[in-house]
Amino acid sequence: MDSLLLAFGEFGDALAIVKLYGPFLLAAVFFVWRDYKREDRLSKRINTLEDEQRNIIIPLVKQCSSVIAENTVVMQRLEKNTLYRMKRNYGATIDIYKLISTDTNVRTGKKTVVRDVTRIRRAPVLPGLQKRIVNQSISLISANKQMVMGGTYDMSRRRFIVDRRDAPELPELGTDDWVVYDHRKWQIESVEEFEVHAGWVITGRELVGEVPDEILQLSADHLLVLGSTDNDIPVIVEHLHERSAAFMQADDRVEIRITGPVTEELSKGYHRLLVDVNVLLTSRYGGIQKNGYQIITNAGLFHTALSQSIPVWNYGDESGDYQEGDPESQIFLGCLQPARAVKVYHFGQNDKTDKLKQTIVDTRYELNISE
Repeated sequence: MDSLLLAFGEFGDALAIVKLYGPFLLAAVFFVWRDYKREDRLSKRINTLEDEQRNIIIPLVKQCSSVIAENTVVMQRLEKNTLYRMKRNYGATIDIYKLISTDTNVRTGKKTVVRDVTRIRRAPVLPGLQKRIVNQSISLISANKQMVMGGTYDMSRRRFIVDRRDAPELPELGTDDWVVYDHRKWQIESVEEFEVHAGWVITGRELVGEVPDEILQLSADHLLVLGSTDNDIPVIVEHLHERSAAFMQADDRVEIRITGPVTEELSKGYHRLLVDVNVLLTSRYGGIQKNGYQIITNAGLFHTALSQSIPVWNYGDESGDYQEGDPESQIFLGCLQPARAVKVYHFGQNDKTDKLKQTIVDTRYELNISE
């Protein structure tokens, strides 16, 4: 056998080996050749796939990623524009309350509720969906008895849309949390999130007659001193001051009209007071010797003043009011807060002979108090 292997390089010896081993050698050569061809074809396919991946698939993936990123940006921009339009057309102020913890004193029965509030200045409030609920008694299914109807009550649901930009740190909400809108309590039933984390859609069920447990944010940053302004413009309040001849002949004067309060009991022991304030500014034309924009400047002063909250104390001469010299009898009742935008109306000259022009600054205040 060793001699045959040493002489393998000669053709005659190869024939001798073929004769010695017969078809087994041919089969071995065939399988080696077949495997070689198979490996060669597989290598070519792998090279072709790698070239296709490198030249076609990778650029296509990059292009798709770029298109998806652009579509995401466009979607975010469209959602922001849509939310902005909805806030302008259907926006209202809502308070979202997150229940932190509750504790009940077993001796006194007093319940302590710890909650957190997030105020949304303008949140789209969709129209309510009202549905009548019927509760039927067991008499309905009793045999040999007439059908007896149960109690019916109307249940209202609303959807509140919250822009993430208005509440970036809004905590995760659950069914124990609630929304206060128009001083009414809405129990949260579900919270859905917009695409690309643009905001939330909160579905709430109204709890009719339940105290909303509002946290009132009270502040007072500016007080308007009636009687004169920085420009020495005479100011009177109707029903309190008299229109004197000097007041009516002044080149610039201001009259303040207060209407109200209009009271409404939202729930037992919980009241809302509305007060309308109207400021009439009158200015006399003075030609080139007078600043024609003075009335606009004066309107801006009152616009700034009326945009602030007004603290309310128990001043008066009735029982329970503040007694001078007794600081303990002074009670802070709350703040009159602007309930709507402060509006300015310019009327110009309203009479042919009397050269006067007028401007009105108008707003409404709101105060919530409990017994």
